[in-house]
Amino acid sequence: MNAQPQWLISVDDHLIEKPTLWTERLPARYRDIGPRIEAVDGVERWMYEDVAIPTVGLMSVVGRSREDWTPTPVNYSDIHPGSYDSTARVADMDIAGILAQANFPSFPRFCGQIFLEATDKDLALLCVQAWNDHMAEEWRQAHPGRFLHLAMVPLWDPHLAAAEARRCIENGAHGILFSENVSVLGQPSIHDAGGYWDPLWEVVNETGKPLCCHVGSSSKLESTSRTARRSSPCR
Repeated sequence: MNAQPQWLISVDDHLIEKPTLWTERLPARYRDIGPRIEAVDGVERWMYEDVAIPTVGLMSVVGRSREDWTPTPVNYSDIHPGSYDSTARVADMDIAGILAQANFPSFPRFCGQIFLEATDKDLALLCVQAWNDHMAEEWRQAHPGRFLHLAMVPLWDPHLAAAEARRCIENGAHGILFSENVSVLGQPSIHDAGGYWDPLWEVVNETGKPLCCHVGSSSKLESTSRTARRSSPCR
């Protein structure tokens, strides 16, 4: 008798945002200035405010030889579809024996730091909401039971963060993206004596949903000593 497959639930997976995520979801007036893919000298880059960020080979290694696991920029034609397409990802999960997975962002960085750093916070909030709606509709709802939606929140305002977390949780989100050391990002510490983050903690306590803090989400790798080994840089 064949043994039953050992299905796993992965709580640390990643995705690459599809090229049209924000151009499809932002209001028309923002689509030319919100996050978008543009080719510069044949290399596709995410363009947003004053940043131009390519997708690099290390961010999508599926189907690539180990020699190609490099920081060299790659185009979407070079990337395995399971990196950015939920249907293709489910097919990959079936092969790998993964029942469900939680996915962290790529272009926005692990907890949405790029929107925290943005100048136009009205646009940034819309970008956060667009990412969440994309994850809810095109990943979690399109494949029930296969994806654990981690809600991105606007880290520059605890009241907005609480409101967005609540909106996403009421829509079925399973957790909340946050930084392992938000003070390094220039925001008050979780230990702030004035209770800066209390609005968000109230949502966490009321709903029982976890804060999901990826190592490096402070855009800095914490270290126990100057000689400790580091596996990879963080953006």
